[in-house]
Amino acid sequence: MLSQKSNKVLCTCSKCKQQDTEQGIGLLISKSARTRHRKKEKETPVISDSSLSLSSFSIHENWTNMVDRGDDECNFTDVENELTSDSPTNESSDSEDSLENMSDFDEELSDEMSCALKLLDIKSHCNITDDAFHQIMVAINNNVTLHQAKKKLKSIVKIESILVDMCPNSCCAYTGNFNKYYNECNYCHESRFQIEESNQKYTPRCQMAYFSIKDRLIIQYQDSRRSAELMYRANYTQHQDFGFKEKIGDIFDGKRYQKLLSYGFFCDDRDIALLGSIDGYQIFQQKTNDCWTTNIREDNVGLCHSQIDKEFGENLDNY
Repeated sequence: MLSQKSNKVLCTCSKCKQQDTEQGIGLLISKSARTRHRKKEKETPVISDSSLSLSSFSIHENWTNMVDRGDDECNFTDVENELTSDSPTNESSDSEDSLENMSDFDEELSDEMSCALKLLDIKSHCNITDDAFHQIMVAINNNVTLHQAKKKLKSIVKIESILVDMCPNSCCAYTGNFNKYYNECNYCHESRFQIEESNQKYTPRCQMAYFSIKDRLIIQYQDSRRSAELMYRANYTQHQDFGFKEKIGDIFDGKRYQKLLSYGFFCDDRDIALLGSIDGYQIFQQKTNDCWTTNIREDNVGLCHSQIDKEFGENLDNY
């Protein structure tokens, strides 16, 4: 006799946890009931001191302060140290908090929308055109449009770009004190704003898009598989031979990381190691304009989980 698939899902709201007297995890209820429980709990939110409170810090503020100081070394650990300075010490509650946080992202998706989101991911990686996306959806009898898929993805992944004013000649970004007190570049004296004479409206002449590192880390730590991958640095540095072998197996064997350890960084297993790089390039033969790209990479994951492994394989010398 064939068994029917259960329509019940796990609800981890505070009410269901209290009613679960055996394990205290939650109860299996219908999806509609879980939706009502979530809505009610959001109206009366409860903040847990033991949860990973990355959201209580502002990386953007620390980033701008570092730019204002003009640090020669990209010491991104100043930022991550504040991120994890108040990290919890009660490890027993981590799995329960992670399960509760994950339920916020466990939205009920239709089969059509799930398929559309998967195709949207393929589109972003393989440079599929908008028209090709539409033709594929028509071929598989899926009525979800590209606009609807992007809108749904935006509602699930809470990442918004932060626009930062900058000098038209790329001399500086208006952050920190520059943002508060300067209306022209301190280096080339170009005006920061374009002023409309009709209504005296100030419009930035040039801006750059910044995506919060903090928000990305919050999303990553809410996924159990990704959280395990982020423990690579802690597992690597806790090996009995770490710090005593001459062979360089990863950046954590280098002098820079060892120096940061002596300053008291990376005391918590969940501290994040960030590696920053910047490069400029010309996009026109006349060389009238240039572009600068800034890349910040998290090194808490091993090479097996990164793009570098796909490019260089096991040849760590290239890394």
